[in-house]
Amino acid sequence: MEIAGIVGILVIVGIAVAIAVVVLLILLLFARSWIKVARADEALVISGRKQKVQRAVISADGSTRDEMSESPVTVIVNGKSLVNPITQRHEIISLRSRQVSLNAEAQSLDSVTLNVDGVAIVKIGSDPILVRRAAERFASQDKAIEQFTTEQLEGALRGIVATLSVVELMRERKKFSDQIAADVSQELAEQGLILDSFQIKGSPTRSATSSRSVPPRSRRSVSRLRSRRPTPTVRSTRRTSPTRKRTWSSRRPSTRTRNANAGIGRARAEAEQAENLAREQAQQAVLQQQAENRQAQLDADVKRVADAQRYEAETRAQAELYTRERAAEAGAIEQVKQAEARTRIAEQQARPTRPRPMVRPQPRSPVRPVRPTRCAPRPRPSPRPVASAPTPKPTRSAPR
Repeated sequence: MEIAGIVGILVIVGIAVAIAVVVLLILLLFARSWIKVARADEALVISGRKQKVQRAVISADGSTRDEMSESPVTVIVNGKSLVNPITQRHEIISLRSRQVSLNAEAQSLDSVTLNVDGVAIVKIGSDPILVRRAAERFASQDKAIEQFTTEQLEGALRGIVATLSVVELMRERKKFSDQIAADVSQELAEQGLILDSFQIKGSPTRSATSSRSVPPRSRRSVSRLRSRRPTPTVRSTRRTSPTRKRTWSSRRPSTRTRNANAGIGRARAEAEQAENLAREQAQQAVLQQQAENRQAQLDADVKRVADAQRYEAETRAQAELYTRERAAEAGAIEQVKQAEARTRIAEQQARPTRPRPMVRPQPRSPVRPVRPTRCAPRPRPSPRPVASAPTPKPTRSAPR
């Protein structure tokens, strides 16, 4: 009976443990499928859950005011949330930086076609408003971000290159890059993107098609040229004629091409001159900085020596002051002791002296010379015991 009871208890315990393990597994699966966590460089976007957001509303008079409204999208940056997979849907958006390279062909102000290479670094902003904007446009399309950024940068680059000459582009590349970034930042922010940086790689180069570019012509002029084109017979005659051996490639370049080539040459010369000037200025700045560092080092050494001398002088002065103070204290103590001694002597001198009793001198008896005797000395008698005097008895006084 006892063994059967123990076996029954063990069976019950085993069943309870199995049930607990099953419940724990169910809870783990529930947590895995319902709890979503975003990393440090990610944002969790939940659709189907409302969230109150602050939006800017433009009134009729043109003023802007903030208003709280509900959004059907909830944004959680670098956090976790409970997501119901039945009624809600989540998306994890990466907030990492993306490098976008572009190569745009643009025409400058002096009608020179240039190839401009640039590199931009963009990312989705970490602000919930920017994440919400990006989620509405690029939720499941990461490549669309690069494509959209490239198109925006190329458009802004062509627009700015058209307002500048080749010389200005060569000289002020930093200003050119900053102007492009300033023009594109607002458009990217409307899509939830942030432009971290934009740089022009190298110098703008002349396009290979610019030398073959011909100004646009109207349809009438084109048809006129076609009508004037010679027939094959005349063409062969002209080709064989020694006076007509000039081909299209041997003709002189047009005035615009010559002007463009001259402008590019001047631009290159000015760019080289500006580069040399900048290099010389940089060298001068380096030399000036080295001289300033050397002067600062000398000043620091002189100051260090002066501080050491001042510290030594202060220490010596403090030692001398301490010696004088101790000597003054010792002198003061000595003076106090001398004053106390003088006071004590004066007090002793001021005390009255008692008169000493007069002692009469006794006449001296003549001393006879004692002759020495050779007899043996007498033995001294032993001292007798002195009897104590009797104590007097008190006597009564007679009555008067």
